[in-house]
Amino acid sequence: MTEKQIVKDESDRGLIESSSELFSSREANLAMLFFSVFTLIVCTFNMHGWLTSEYKKGLDAITQKTWIVEFNQSTTGSEFQDVWQDEESRIIEFYMDDSELLPFEGYTVGMINITVSPDTVDGFSIADPVAQCDAISASVVVNDLTAQWESEGNILSAQDSSCEDIQLSLLVYPDYQGENITVSGVNDFQVLQPWKNIGWGEGVLEIKVDLDVNTAEPGPFATDDDEEITITVEVIGFLASAFQVDIGM
Repeated sequence: MTEKQIVKDESDRGLIESSSELFSSREANLAMLFFSVFTLIVCTFNMHGWLTSEYKKGLDAITQKTWIVEFNQSTTGSEFQDVWQDEESRIIEFYMDDSELLPFEGYTVGMINITVSPDTVDGFSIADPVAQCDAISASVVVNDLTAQWESEGNILSAQDSSCEDIQLSLLVYPDYQGENITVSGVNDFQVLQPWKNIGWGEGVLEIKVDLDVNTAEPGPFATDDDEEITITVEVIGFLASAFQVDIGM
C-alpha cells in the first residue's frame, strides 16, 4: 500500500469516527432536530406569506371594483356671421380640423353645440323697428362627420319666429353625456378604455339655415328684406380619469 493510500484511509476513518461521535451525542441530535424544525417553520411562514400575497394579487386581478369616471371638459369654438336675404337658404361648413375647433391636446371631442342667432334684441332691430321677427329654421346636415347621428339626445333641427336663438346639439362620442359616471371594472386601465377611442369628431360640420323675412306692411318701415345671422359652434372636449370608490364609505 502506498503512502498516499494510507493517508487517505486514515482521513476517511477520521471523518467516519467524527460523524459517528456527532450523531451518537444526545445534545448534537437535539441541536440538529431543533435546527431542522426551525428551518421548516421559517420556510412554512415564508411560503404562506408568499402564497397569501400571490393569492391577493390574483384575486385583485379578477375582482370587479366600483369606479367613478370623471370628465374634465374643454371648450373650443368658431363663429360665422353674415346677412341672409329673404327666402335664402345656405349651408355653412365648419371644418373640424380647424385650429379654432380642435380640442386641447389629449382631449377627445365629446359633443358639439350650435347656436343660430338673429340680429334682433328683444324683438327689435334697426332694419325692423316694429319688432317683426323673421322666421329662421336651422338644421345640422347629416353627412360623413364621425358622430352619433342616431342618438336620442341630438337636436338636429329647429325653427323660430320670435327673435330667439336656435339651439342645436350633436353627440359625437358614444355615450358621452358630460357628467361623471359610476362603473364597475378590475382596474383603471380597463374602465378608461371605452373613453380612449380615436376617430370621433372628424370631418365637416354643415349647418343649413333658411330665412323667411316678416315685413311690417303697410307703413314706412316695410323695408326689411334681410337678416344678419350669427352661427356659433362650440366643441366640447373631454379628458377622462378614474377613481376607485371605497365601498366601506
